[in-house]
Amino acid sequence: MFFEDTCKLDDFNCTHLRYAMCVKMLRRAVREAKALAKSKKLDFDTIVFRGISGAIWGTAMAMALNKNMAVVRKPNDDTHSSGIKVEGHKKIHRYLIVDDFTSTGHTVREILKQMREARPDAKCVGLLQLLRQPCQGYSERETFKTLKEIED
Repeated sequence: MFFEDTCKLDDFNCTHLRYAMCVKMLRRAVREAKALAKSKKLDFDTIVFRGISGAIWGTAMAMALNKNMAVVRKPNDDTHSSGIKVEGHKKIHRYLIVDDFTSTGHTVREILKQMREARPDAKCVGLLQLLRQPCQGYSERETFKTLKEIED
């Protein structure tokens, strides 16, 4: 597995953040995400994410792909935001959700809900999922899901 080849698991706590904290892993994920976006001819202007790991992955991806970014705040996260639920670029037309892993789908559903409320004219082009479950290993390839697959 890639993660074990580049980062020593014992050097990190067994949480989903260890994947984002490994710079070599982050570089590879960004490279593969760029290739995936190009191969699928994804047309989007903004990367949307949530949470700490989302901020790490999303920022790296946005920089590498030269895209805008927006963060969807978690409930009760009012740190410096004055109650704003979607923070970042205001002119979002088409966006890609970046998430480290999907367990129940709650995070993605909440992102879609908040985006529909805050930016009703914006269209989600899909979800780029980077991992399986925390501590179960890196999936050899990121997975891309369309909006229809997300909502099914």
